[in-house]
Amino acid sequence: MTENHNLTEPAAGTTDWHIPLNENFARIDTNLEIRDVEANLGEYTPKSGAKFLATDTGTRYLGDGSEWTVAPVHLPDVLDAPAYSGENPTDATAGELWYRSDLDALLGQFESGVVDLVSGEIVSTTDSTDSTDSTDSTDSTTTSHELKFTAADGASWDTYTAGIDGTVTNTENTNTGDTISEQSDGTLLIEGGMMGGKDPEIYDFDGELLSLSMQLDGTAYLDGTAIDPADY
Repeated sequence: MTENHNLTEPAAGTTDWHIPLNENFARIDTNLEIRDVEANLGEYTPKSGAKFLATDTGTRYLGDGSEWTVAPVHLPDVLDAPAYSGENPTDATAGELWYRSDLDALLGQFESGVVDLVSGEIVSTTDSTDSTDSTDSTDSTTTSHELKFTAADGASWDTYTAGIDGTVTNTENTNTGDTISEQSDGTLLIEGGMMGGKDPEIYDFDGELLSLSMQLDGTAYLDGTAIDPADY
């Protein structure tokens, strides 16, 4: 079996070797992402576990065996965060969230410090027990940036990704299929896509750009300066 998709690799001389190969084709037909314009969605069978990516809108669909449904792109509506008053947890790790009742603020531990998740401000840059933190902090270590993606004229629809250590504070011209998700280490992953002729897609964020990958025929700009994905 292959490691990622459980495809069978028949050994040389195997009897009825065509049987496992046919099973492989069936798995591939389900696991391989379908890419086409959204208007053609009905031409494909919504096998359970199948994924369809609309190349003109960026919307993602998942098959359940009988129909296609739009894949969820948001974090869960319910967030159960522990509450603290007067101080932060003493052993917080990157990605951990909590509510400070005395500040009426939802805070999170990032590698750069403790961040107010509403304002995006770093309220503590030392450790999670810093008693001087406040949502009114104007800590000079907070850095705001603009990450902009543009597609070349006539470019076909394709994707881009970016890793952010910080908080995305605003977006412009993004599609319904573009997503911002939190990773296990507390960093954020931006996944988007666009095509030639579309307005630039913009992400304003506080923090640091960690990684950048572009399958899209286009250019990424950080604070107005073109950047090379190979540098990240």
